[in-house]
Amino acid sequence: MTRVERYLAHLDRLTEAVEPQFLPIESTKLGLKGVTAITYPDLPEPGLLEAFTYGLSLADHEDWRLGSQSCASASGLRTSPGH
Repeated sequence: MTRVERYLAHLDRLTEAVEPQFLPIESTKLGLKGVTAITYPDLPEPGLLEAFTYGLSLADHEDWRLGSQSCASASGLRTSPGH
């Protein structure tokens, strides 16, 4: 199993296998790969959106000792293109 497959399997366990939306975000820094936002509408509760990143830990940063990903929950966000 690859690193990304293990991460997605972990998210499946956390979200009880709710189907996510994948939103690729291009890097603004030359030489760095983009990041993918993995979003779950109506999690952790109806009206909220849970989002995780994948790709931050693939970059080198002097302050990151164990890699880094990000997680956020918010209300009132839309993930469809053009919003």
